[in-house]
Amino acid sequence: VPGAVDTERFTPGPAHDGGPVRLFYHGRVDRRKGVLDMLHALPGVAGDWRCTVSGIGPDYETAQALASELGLAERVTFTGSAAYDDVPALYRAHDVFVSPTYAEGFSNTILEAMASGQAVLSCRSVGVVDCIRDRENGLLVEAGDIAAQTAALSRLVTDAALRRRLADAALQECRRVYSWHAVGRQIIGIYEDLRGTTPVT
Repeated sequence: VPGAVDTERFTPGPAHDGGPVRLFYHGRVDRRKGVLDMLHALPGVAGDWRCTVSGIGPDYETAQALASELGLAERVTFTGSAAYDDVPALYRAHDVFVSPTYAEGFSNTILEAMASGQAVLSCRSVGVVDCIRDRENGLLVEAGDIAAQTAALSRLVTDAALRRRLADAALQECRRVYSWHAVGRQIIGIYEDLRGTTPVT
């Protein structure tokens, strides 16, 4: 049974209005989550974009210093910790979710991004490949591959049709497979299958 997301709480925001494409990193600000890799990738990303880094963690100050060193201060905003009730609006205010992680259990943030109508860029990592398939409902690169991240983000920023197609596919799959209603039905089905059986000792 996979992880689940509240698809009534996490919903798509307004369509992109033609301004800068809004990139979004939300989660633990930790090099193991790939946030420093993302910052290294951003200077080469084509097109008009801005990026928000939401969250706190052991590499928060390091990430801020790196953004400044890379000349990203005008295009990358660090917002710190986010209150639980504010998180859905944060997703709705962005277009592309960036999760360049090295490993996950099962990524709640990716499910939240899918439910919020965002195109997803992530890595071929444990816990990610369970829900994201490259070029079907997101883009995947190898963890730590900065050049590949730059190229993939450039595609998502400059190709609106690709961005919409991936976001729409992810949203439909999320509602069908990962909503609390869908996952709840799976759990109920397992209990139905087990009812009347004897545990193996």
